[in-house]
Amino acid sequence: MMAREGLPVHRSTLCHLFGGTAAQLTALYNRMDELIMASDIIHADETTTRLLEPGNKKCKTAYVWGRMTGTGPPLIAFHFEKSRSKETANELYGNYSGTIIRDAYVGYEDLDAGFAACWAHARRKLFDARNSGYIDADIGINIIRQLYQIEAEAKTRAEKKGTENALFRERKNARRSSTGLVKNFFDFCRLKCDQEIPSSPLRKAVNYALNLEVELSEFLTNPRLNIDNNPLE
Repeated sequence: MMAREGLPVHRSTLCHLFGGTAAQLTALYNRMDELIMASDIIHADETTTRLLEPGNKKCKTAYVWGRMTGTGPPLIAFHFEKSRSKETANELYGNYSGTIIRDAYVGYEDLDAGFAACWAHARRKLFDARNSGYIDADIGINIIRQLYQIEAEAKTRAEKKGTENALFRERKNARRSSTGLVKNFFDFCRLKCDQEIPSSPLRKAVNYALNLEVELSEFLTNPRLNIDNNPLE
């Protein structure tokens, strides 16, 4: 790109510039890492990215692991790895004892931390089942829609006061209404689990939620927890 503009720069020069910049930023990254890991709630996610290494004619799949504070200033740090292994999860969160908001990825299961699950993922499974023709999935989707409406109204009320503590107070009050909805949701999941065959997309969707019932319910008793992992997603 630079050569086309009349300024050809050798690959080794660019690598030196980028490497030097990364070295200078390491201290900032390490400090952000400390602050994020000191947060009592962390959003966690990992997503694919393409990796092109010299000598290869095609890209490989690599991963960017994201961590974000769940309370306080929204600090975000990204960690690059060539794999999505449990070893990386242990490297990033091995000493963490707070609560991690995450999806159902098994790589986190060996960690000695608390967990809260993401309602957006639960909805996505039901939405996929609905798109496959299982219209009963609408029952669960509508319940989740009501949960999100309660969250949105609490956030709107808190924004008028402009503090994070105001949001926590509004959530605490509002989520009393969510308790019954969550019970209805899991009653629906258990019913469909009994009615649907194992290969049914709806059966798989409700099983996903039932396997995470405790973690999906965590937000009801902790107003500091977000209902989903969307801030990092």
